[in-house]
Amino acid sequence: RFHVDEAARRIWWEPTEDTVADDRIHGEVTLQEDGSNTLARLSAQAEIVLDGIPFFAKKLAPPIVRAEFERLTDKFVQNIKRSLEHELA
Repeated sequence: RFHVDEAARRIWWEPTEDTVADDRIHGEVTLQEDGSNTLARLSAQAEIVLDGIPFFAKKLAPPIVRAEFERLTDKFVQNIKRSLEHELA
């Protein structure tokens, strides 16, 4: 679920209670004018469930978690960009 505060130039999101996915990501983007460009500051937190990884393999988990978080963050950034382009069109 996305929320927008136009006055604060802030977009934030949170998973809904009926989110079925194992990965839950939430955070915010704050927009700031920068000359003729827009600067977007992203803050995100994630809960990632790694199914099928036994406890003894936990040393392997950090790079897997990092890659999954980056994938989710990239997906979010693309969704925000698409939403902003749609709003400005």
